This record gives sequence, C-alpha cells and structure tokens, in this order.
Amino acid sequence: MMTESLKHLLEEDSASIIYVHDLAGRILFLNGQALARLGYHAEDCTHLTLQDLLPPEDFERALALTRQMVRGEREAEPFRTELRRRDGSHVTVEIRMRLVADTQGLPSGVQGVAQEVSAPSPREERRRAPEAPIPTLLGEIDSNRLFPLVVRRAQEALGTDAAVLVLAEGRGFSVGASIGIPEGGSLLDPLATGAWVDRIVETGRPIVVTDLLRDATLGKTTLVKQLGFRRLIAMPLGLPGERFGCLALLFRSPRVVRADELSFLQAFGREAALAIKNARMYAEAQRRRSDAETLARVIGELLTSMDLPGVIHRVVEGVREVAEADCSALIAESSPGGSLETLGASGTLYPLKEGQIGISRGVAQLALETHRPFLSENALADPRIDQIGDDSVVRERIVGIVAVPVSFKDDRRGILQVAYRSARWISIDLVERLTRFAHAAAMAAEHCRLHSSLERHVQDLQLAQAQMVHSGRVAAFGQWASALAHAIKTPLAAIMGFAELLLRRLPASDENRQALEMIIEETERLDQIVARQLAFVRAGSTEMAALDVTQLVSEALQLFSGVLAREKVQVEMNLPGDLPKMLGDRWQLEEVLMNLLSNAVDAMPGGGQLTVWTKQGPERMVEIGVADSGHGIAPAHRDAIWEPFFTTKPQGKGTGLGLPLSRSMIAKHGGSISIQSEEGRGTTVRIWLPAVDVK
Repeated sequence: MMTESLKHLLEEDSASIIYVHDLAGRILFLNGQALARLGYHAEDCTHLTLQDLLPPEDFERALALTRQMVRGEREAEPFRTELRRRDGSHVTVEIRMRLVADTQGLPSGVQGVAQEVSAPSPREERRRAPEAPIPTLLGEIDSNRLFPLVVRRAQEALGTDAAVLVLAEGRGFSVGASIGIPEGGSLLDPLATGAWVDRIVETGRPIVVTDLLRDATLGKTTLVKQLGFRRLIAMPLGLPGERFGCLALLFRSPRVVRADELSFLQAFGREAALAIKNARMYAEAQRRRSDAETLARVIGELLTSMDLPGVIHRVVEGVREVAEADCSALIAESSPGGSLETLGASGTLYPLKEGQIGISRGVAQLALETHRPFLSENALADPRIDQIGDDSVVRERIVGIVAVPVSFKDDRRGILQVAYRSARWISIDLVERLTRFAHAAAMAAEHCRLHSSLERHVQDLQLAQAQMVHSGRVAAFGQWASALAHAIKTPLAAIMGFAELLLRRLPASDENRQALEMIIEETERLDQIVARQLAFVRAGSTEMAALDVTQLVSEALQLFSGVLAREKVQVEMNLPGDLPKMLGDRWQLEEVLMNLLSNAVDAMPGGGQLTVWTKQGPERMVEIGVADSGHGIAPAHRDAIWEPFFTTKPQGKGTGLGLPLSRSMIAKHGGSISIQSEEGRGTTVRIWLPAVDVK
C-alpha cells in the first residue's frame, strides 16, 4: 500500500534537477527538468563543466567532496547552493550527491539531484530528518540499476507476488527486469509478445485480468499453469506523446485493487517513464560521447596516415566498431562513372568471394542511383532487394544492411556498407553516424591523394634541381673543353705541318717516310677525337652513313685485340651477318665501343670473360651488347656513372667522361643505352640504335 510520505517523495522528485559529471567536473548529462530550468540545450552538455553551474567556493567544495567519496573517507551530505542559469540568473537548490560507477564497478562520475528551495518547508524538514529517505526512481540514471529498482519498488508498494518491466525497443518489446519469477528460459516471452502489450502501449490505459486461466494468450503458459499466477494488472509507462512500455504486476491469489492503488500506479508509471527517459537520455549522451570520441580517434588516425591502403583499413574497421556491425565494406568507382570495386572490407564475411563487390553490389548500386542512404532491417524479405536480383544477401544470410553514399573529391562515387546477421533496429541516428564517417573517409582519401600529389611535385622539383646541377656541370665542362681544344689544336697543327714538310722533303726510298706517315695519321686521329669530345657539349658535325653493325663491332674488337690478349680476357662473340644496317657516324660509334671495351677490361684486372653480341632489337632497332664478369658497380654509384667527371678508377686512369659522352653520342643517333650491374658479378651494357631497313 502506498504511504503518504512515499507519494510526497514521488511528487517532489518528478521536478528534480538531475545532472551527472565526471571526476574532473565535466558535465555528461542534464535531465529534461535541468535543461528547462537552467535554459540549456542537450548539445550544450558537450562543453559544460560543473564550474559553469556552481559558484567558485561551492565548485571547489563539490570536487573536494567527490575526492573524499572516491577514497571512501566520507558519505555525501546535502548542501545548499545556487545553480547558475544560462542567462546569468540563479536558482537556489539543495543538492544530494552520489557516485556513479562504470561497467567494472569503478567510480567514474557523480550524480547530483537538486531540489529548488526557498524557506524550509515541512517536506524539507522531513527530508532532513535523521532517518534515511526512501530512494526514488529519478535519482537513478543507470538503466542497469534503474530497471530492477522499478520492479522492486512496485512489488514493495503493492505487495505483488511478481512484477515485470516490459520495454518498447524499436518496433518490438523486450523484458527489462523482473522480480518474483525464476530467471532463465523463455518464461517471460509471452509478456513481451502478447497482443495486450501493444494495446496497452497504444491506448495508454491500464489492463486488469481477473482470471488468467481464462485468458487466451496467457492461460496456457507456464506462468499460469506451473507458477500459479491468477491475476494481472498492467500499467502503461508513458509521458505525453511518448510510450516506454508497461509494468505487469502478477498475483497468485484473488485480490481487489483499490482506487488509491490504481492512482499510485498511474503516478508511479509516470515517474518510471520519466526515469526511463532520463536513463535513455543519459545512455544516449554517453553513446554519443563515445561515438564522438571513436570518430575523433579514427579521423585523427586517418589524417595522420599518408598510406591510402592503411587509411581504408582504418575506415572499415572503425565504421564496424561504431555501428556494432558484423561486417563492413568501402566500395568506389574505379574512375568517375566506371565500374565498382571493393577498396576494403572487414568482419565475418571476408575474405570476399571471387567477383563479390562489398557486401551487396545491388544495394550499393541502388544507393548510388538514388543518391540517398539505403537501409533494410529485414533484407531477406525486402522486395527492393528482390528486384535488384542480388543473391549475396540471401547467400550470406544478411538480416540488416545499411549503405551510405560517399563522394570523393576526384568525382568518383562510393558506398560505405555495414551489415548484420541478426535482427537489429536500425535507427536514423545510426545512418547519420555512418554519413559522418563517410565524409571522414572521403576527407582522409583526399588527404592521401594530396599528400601523394605533393610527393610527386617534390620529386619533380628534386629532378629539376638535379638536372640544373647537371646542366651546370655540362656548361662548366663545355667551357673547359673549348679552352682545351684551342690549347691542343695549336700544337697539333704545328706537329702536322712540320711532319708534312718533312715528308715532302724525304725521297720516296727513305725508310723514315713510314714513321712520318704514321705521325700524320695519328695526329689527324687526335684532332678528330678532340672534335668528338666537343660534340658532347655543343652541336658538332657528324658524318652519317649506312653502317653494318656487325662489321663495326668486329673492327672495334680487332683494334682492341692486343689489349684483350695482354689482360688475359676471354672473348665470346655472337655477331650474325644478316642484321639490318643502321644510320650512324662511324667515328663516334667506334669511340663508344672502344670506351665500353676499355671499361670492361678495367673491371677485370686479373682477366675474365667478355661477351659481345649484336641482334635484332624491338621496334626496328638493332641491339649491341657488351657484358663482363668483373667486379660490377656498387649500388651507391649506379646513378652517378652518367655524371661528367665521375669515376671510380684510380687517378690518371679514368677521366669520368666516357659514359656521359657515349650516352650523348647514342642519343644523337636516336638510340638509347642502359646498364645493368650487380656488385661482384659483372656488368652488362646494351645499346639500341635505329635500323635503316628491317630484314
């Protein structure tokens, strides 16, 4: 039976201001009364602190009391203070505090219940009496403790044999808590699935069943047949425009319910509904905070990562965590308007089967065509999915699915999908969270694209800088070569002039004529060499003619045969005679070949194997190859070998001009040259030159 004092407490606490803050004083939750009386909105909770609500001295007092409560040094005591409204005015209240624990039972915050006060009233005097006040529902915002408290309070107040709290969940009902009925099994299922529950919630009117044995729904259940319950009173739990479920009270013996008890149940139902609303608002605030923290963490990880595959992996893992889904996938067009491809996936469906696009290609295509999110709580029976003819939903036994469009900055379209293999109420709020995640995914992908583009630009700048440095070296070499040419040509002209004068004066039978002829010939050769060196840095004249590449290589080997024999180098030749001719300058190409042969011999100081070949190359080209078994080129030097004056040979043995000159001459012939080398295993040089005709 309801006591007068209990009724007063119910009326009193229905107007309580309730707040929750963490151990640092950050506000986590304000109930509806607090928002209304203090002038705040629900979203303000994300940045309010206890210091915004209390005077400085009471703020310090509240934090000190919190620390003492956490350490177990004292119990909370009510204290009077003034709560600051949003407009700066104040409300005089008396606050009762108690600790709030997390899922591990550790203190995580403080709940404050504030009553507006003016002068002390008899009701306040009773509250300040030494005896402990009867706990009220509105003082509890943790649903894990609130739901059992509701059924216990109802049983204590009316002396029932059992009480069951049935809650509206999405489009169905579930049992929130019970007392007086054995736990386990499916005993309570009829109370959560009967048609009478829908009727109570829809009409908002209580139901009294005087004889359960005659009830068509419950008469044959274990509750009646074995546990012996005979009477049922079901009271709706609701507020204006809102329904939260009902409270079912069970009796084993006939009992007359008085009018004051029904009045109590109605008041109790309103209080329970308000408490459930507060608990759900608190849970929603906690969930939103957790989602915001998860989203902020994942976005932070995304924006600090420059690796696109890593970003995609974090996206699909993060969205599955936020949506509490069994699987997730990110799908995108291969190019704007192109075919769909799976960028990443996570969860129980993967690895994906061959040809499978995300969770459902059809659902993804449908969301792309409509430009709107797609959601289905019963995908196996959804006619929209039947129409698109995608059997992946049936094959994978997907029950719930959500697809949210993603717009990438490069005009590609994408879809973010999550799926569930069990029944799940999919709220609009979940769709909004996935939409925020989709925006974050697109932003992170764009971040990676911009970073990749920036890296390419940096590489281009580095290449341009290297080319400028190279150009500077070439210019310096050109100046040096020009000065050297002028310096050499003067004595060469004198040598040639005196040699020709002496040759004319000697009779034809003089044995010194052959020596003078050799001096003249080599002087002319030296003059040509100087001219070819200058061709590296400025346009020089070339004498182009159709050349037999096999003959050209054979003559170069013959000229170098003495050096090869002296250095104990074994030569293997593969020089077919049916190759097409090529257009080139004999002297320049001979200089290139002599340089390559000289480098090969220098790389094999103790002798070795030299392989030389010519063959038909790709795309109307003729290939010349020179391979040695020498010491090879160190990896650190492979990019520098084309630089003028770079050499690894001992001082006086190499100038560092051979390879740069050779590449320049080959390029002027419209060809190319490449070098492959492995340190300790030798070097292979290939030259490709355009053919005049292809046989």
